[in-house]
Amino acid sequence: MTRTLVWDASALHHAVLAARLDVVGDLARGPDQEPWRNVTTATVRSEMRRNGLDGTAPWLETVHVDELDEIRALFTWRDRQGATSRDHGETTVCAWAEVHGATAVIDDRAARRTARRHGLHEVHGSLWVFAQGVRSGRATAGGVAGLVNALIATGARYPCQAIGFEAWARQNKLLV
Repeated sequence: MTRTLVWDASALHHAVLAARLDVVGDLARGPDQEPWRNVTTATVRSEMRRNGLDGTAPWLETVHVDELDEIRALFTWRDRQGATSRDHGETTVCAWAEVHGATAVIDDRAARRTARRHGLHEVHGSLWVFAQGVRSGRATAGGVAGLVNALIATGARYPCQAIGFEAWARQNKLLV
């Protein structure tokens, strides 16, 4: 079964600002023998457009949360997250991930904690995706550190300092 990643806006937002969306896409392809599918929700796309950003990329498909089971999940996740107008993207990502058995990619730590607490076990930040790219041989840890530096320069917030990606990933057992 192909792993599907469903992306929230934060990582995409900073990748567009840093002109590195293509690099993120390459890291998010997964292993050559079983490539990953990458999607984002129409709501996340709308959030990005409202911020003046075009997150269009050939590797990133747009999905809608409009089927009955998705709408039910959407209302459930809205209640779980106490969603405000700025959280709609995360809410749609969690709902779609739950219904479709996908891995949610959300950089907001509190949102990830809430998702896990309510049973969404496959939820990670973008650094996890980048580490998987290193593990699959798509990049070196040093190359990803350069990407992380570029994203931090646009205002991205990560649990590691600009030059600390490799140490952070090893400490969290993401680079074995």
